[in-house]
Amino acid sequence: MFFLLAFLVYEVILRKNIIRFNDVYGITLASSKNNKVVENILTSNNDKGMFIYKSDNNEIIKNEINKNKWEGITIVNSDNNSLKENVIMANEYDLIIK
Repeated sequence: MFFLLAFLVYEVILRKNIIRFNDVYGITLASSKNNKVVENILTSNNDKGMFIYKSDNNEIIKNEINKNKWEGITIVNSDNNSLKENVIMANEYDLIIK
């Protein structure tokens, strides 16, 4: 079990991780820009699969995000993020944008 916190990270690729059974989130992008999150599996986390907060211009591509207790992906106060070819299902809420 591990989670991935990317805080103040720029132009990083997070690829092919399996992140599951965490107490809170699988992956968090906070105050981060121009990153790629690609081909990860985020499953069975106790809150969100992915939390994107105050993070802009990120690409979320071909991830499997399922069976998280609450949200698959939550995006808050973030601009110009793209979600492409992700499988997001069997979460209480699959996608929340605030």
